[in-house]
Amino acid sequence: MKRCIILLFVLVSYTSNAQFIATMEMKDSVPGICNTKAVYALFPGFDGQIPAKCAMSDADIQTALNEKCPFLKANPKFKGEGMVGILVNCHGEVVQCKIDNSTGKTELDDQILAVFNALNEWTVGTLDQKPVDCSELFSYKIKKGVLTLN
Repeated sequence: MKRCIILLFVLVSYTSNAQFIATMEMKDSVPGICNTKAVYALFPGFDGQIPAKCAMSDADIQTALNEKCPFLKANPKFKGEGMVGILVNCHGEVVQCKIDNSTGKTELDDQILAVFNALNEWTVGTLDQKPVDCSELFSYKIKKGVLTLN
């Protein structure tokens, strides 16, 4: 029993110093990606990980989405949710923007993508102070025709 406790203590102390690093499997070739074998999902709470960041704040993105999506104004009772995935390369350039979870309305999804594709000023994501390709996800809910970023 003592050996089990000691082993457990050693494993916990060893793994507590480890850093969680999530990589994304690239099934398709994406032009502009610096390293297709190392596209990261970075988390700001982990040491050495700084996610790519859009020059616009989330509040400004949310405002732009509500203003520039005519579908929302034309359908004030619409309710749904969705998610957009963005790949930012090691130079801070958006190389892919796609719907990861559809609202179920192609017209709305296209309008949302148009807004996200216009967000072209990003700071590069870094891992241990080195620029890397990274993935950013924006999830949102729509209630009574108003889109809110989560």
